[in-house]
Amino acid sequence: MDNLAIQAAEAAVQAGYPLDAAALLVVELDGDAASVEADFTPLLEIIQASGAYELRIAKDDAERMCIWKGRKSAFSAVGRLSPDYIVQDGVVPRGKLSQALAEIQRLSKVYDIRVANVFHAGDGNLHPLILFDGREQGALQRAEKLAGEILEMCVQYGGSISGEHGIGVEKREYLPVMFSENDLDMMQAIYLQVDPQRISNRVRSSFLEMKPTTIPDLQEIICLHPRVAPCGAGSKTALACAEPQAVSVSLAGLSGMLEYQPDEYTFTCLAGTPVAEVEQILADNGQYLPFDPVLVGAGATLGGTVAAGLSGPGRYRYGGVRDFLLGVQFADGQGSLVRAGGRVVKNAAGFDLPKFMVGSLGSYGALIELAFKVFPHPESYATLLAHYPSLACRAGGADPPDPPAGRDLRSGAGAG
Repeated sequence: MDNLAIQAAEAAVQAGYPLDAAALLVVELDGDAASVEADFTPLLEIIQASGAYELRIAKDDAERMCIWKGRKSAFSAVGRLSPDYIVQDGVVPRGKLSQALAEIQRLSKVYDIRVANVFHAGDGNLHPLILFDGREQGALQRAEKLAGEILEMCVQYGGSISGEHGIGVEKREYLPVMFSENDLDMMQAIYLQVDPQRISNRVRSSFLEMKPTTIPDLQEIICLHPRVAPCGAGSKTALACAEPQAVSVSLAGLSGMLEYQPDEYTFTCLAGTPVAEVEQILADNGQYLPFDPVLVGAGATLGGTVAAGLSGPGRYRYGGVRDFLLGVQFADGQGSLVRAGGRVVKNAAGFDLPKFMVGSLGSYGALIELAFKVFPHPESYATLLAHYPSLACRAGGADPPDPPAGRDLRSGAGAG
């Protein structure tokens, strides 16, 4: 147990743990009296040689049980430190335990999230307790990312993404970190021999990451789960309002330009296409998205931009996302494909469903295809700087200064 876990356990059960220890190791010898006695002397020598500053031996069963009570209470005891926490489960080789602790401490600082570590040191099984407050915006997402990095670290050190808890919804996406596509296909083949109709838990490799790369896979995922929360690259998670039971499905795997006709000033792409990629393709042809997409970093997708309905300064001159979206294809809550709008600039046929998708945050369906109109990139732009009297002049009763003679124009290449 590390110091944070020690502090929590001691406050909960008063096991007599040293509060100034960076970590403590609980060791128990089990077996008949003769074998325990034979192991006891070399065990003491090993511990003393390790540099431990204190060695405490249980005097009787009562003290032994008290020591174990602190260790067994550590999971619940961290509730004293944080209203929420994630219990992670991974394995590293025993010789990598100290490196793993150091790396977890580093990641804890990177994400600004405390981690209380409880291990099964004898077999290298880690149980980092990732502490966060779910009431803070984005805290859960940061905690989940930290938990994922810990799992990836375990694999990098030659370990496993699970020592005891197994693979569920939380860890499915990390199976490909540990296994190849062929490995997963073999597991799938064995599974189909047991359950050919696939009516039990599914382990198809295309589902493992909940990041489908084909439309049929997306449809099947939607049909399998009563609540699905579509997402892109996770760049706008602060806007998400998914139900707790919803399964997050990344559409970033459905990516690429499907049709682009610069002469028609329109293009169609898959919703998971990064905005930066779209902007580069358009720029190469002297065109751009006039609504100025925002938060385009970290691989933000065009589908996420539509779902969030966010526009930049260009909105006030040319219009927002909804004014440039021509058509959509999406999968509804039953997995059925719906197409609305078109791929031409003018279209008055049918309900204007694409407008509903802008700002919908995935509530109407999972976006698949998007058709947009674009503008030619201006050869130059100008900014007019307007000077106004300061509030201080007005408050002091002084006359406002005369307006500057002429205009201050600055021009340059590009859009602005």
